[in-house]
Amino acid sequence: MSGLGKDVLVTSVVLFHSALGLRAVEHSAAKLLRSDGHEVHLPDLYGGRVAADLDSGLALMREVGWDAICGRAQAAVREVPEDAVLIGISMGAGVVGEIWPDRPAASAVVLIHGHAAVPAGFGSSFELHAGSNDTFVDLSQWTGKVWTYPGLSHFFTDLTSPDYDEAAAGLLWSRVRRAVR
Repeated sequence: MSGLGKDVLVTSVVLFHSALGLRAVEHSAAKLLRSDGHEVHLPDLYGGRVAADLDSGLALMREVGWDAICGRAQAAVREVPEDAVLIGISMGAGVVGEIWPDRPAASAVVLIHGHAAVPAGFGSSFELHAGSNDTFVDLSQWTGKVWTYPGLSHFFTDLTSPDYDEAAAGLLWSRVRRAVR
C-alpha cells in the first residue's frame, strides 16, 4: 500500500475477468473499488474479445490458450506493487491461482465464483465467495475463509446472467470492499 496524504491509504488492486472476457461486470466492480479510493487494474486477458455466454466464453478461453492468458496476467502484475490485492472472478480465480505463488506479498486475495489452491506459507488474507449451488466451485477443497450464498448458482453478481441476484451481489461486494481495506 502506498500513502496519499496523512490519512488516506491507496491500495492497488488487480481484478481478473471471467471466461466471458473483460465486460461491464468487471468495469462496475472496478468503479466500486475506485470509489473507495483504490487504484484498480483490469488486465484484458483476451485482447478486447468478449463472449455472450458461457459456452462461447469457454471456447474463447481455449482459443486464446491458458498459457497466453497467464502470460498476459503475469505481464500485468509486473507493473503493480508486490502487495497489490488480487481478485479473480470465475476463470479469473484460476488466473490468480497461477500467479499467486509468485506474489507472496499480496495483501489480500479474493476469489469470486471460482477457486484456486492456496500457496504454501501464504500468510495474508484470502477468501472465496460462491453460490452454494455453484457447480464450478468445489468448496470442500478450499482452506481459506468461505462466503457462501445460499441457493445461488454461478455468476450471481453479473446483471446479465440468469443467475443474477441483486441482494446477494450487493452483500458480496460489501464483503469484498471490507477485505480490500
